[in-house]
Amino acid sequence: FSQYMYDRFDILIPESDENADQMVCVPGDANKVRKWILPYREEILSHVKRERDNYLSYVDQFEISEKDGMIDLWFNGKNQYYLSKIVGRCLTGFYFTANLAQENECCRDNILVPCFQAADDAQAKRSNIMRRDIFVESFLTAPYGMIKYLDEKFNYICAPDGSNQKKFAKRDIMNQGVCDFMRDYLELMGEETDLAPQFTDRFFGEF
Repeated sequence: FSQYMYDRFDILIPESDENADQMVCVPGDANKVRKWILPYREEILSHVKRERDNYLSYVDQFEISEKDGMIDLWFNGKNQYYLSKIVGRCLTGFYFTANLAQENECCRDNILVPCFQAADDAQAKRSNIMRRDIFVESFLTAPYGMIKYLDEKFNYICAPDGSNQKKFAKRDIMNQGVCDFMRDYLELMGEETDLAPQFTDRFFGEF
């Protein structure tokens, strides 16, 4: 519980809190956690308000319009959905694959443009890249821990480095190998070779 409070709200709860060392797993333990955090309610609200104000100021400086697009790996478009609510306008998002099913509320008022899925495959069930999403995410990761929030000067406040970050030098070598392969492929096949997304997805699926 103490780690949860620090990860989510940057709150260091005292050792005297009888729940400090209790194991929690949200959302399964949501009702239990909801009771335990009550003593920290005002501190949490203050922290959340500060996060919100900083984030809104950060977003305002970009003057985001309908002409702007956002990029995400996949899938439902939640980041795009909430950003569109903040700026009050429809946005276009570009994805490896996207959930274009009618049931997905995120694409009702926004435009989601997927790259590696067929037009008749609304949930990318036939996409090889989507089938191996964990593999892709292990490569396309940042050299720093997950961004938790922004401070008043718009600096990223990040979670501690995980194994991805601690071994990031190896990812640099892997990414260089990917770039070398792409250059070799174009040199061998010619600049005019067909690199359509459908071909890329099929080729990715071969291994």
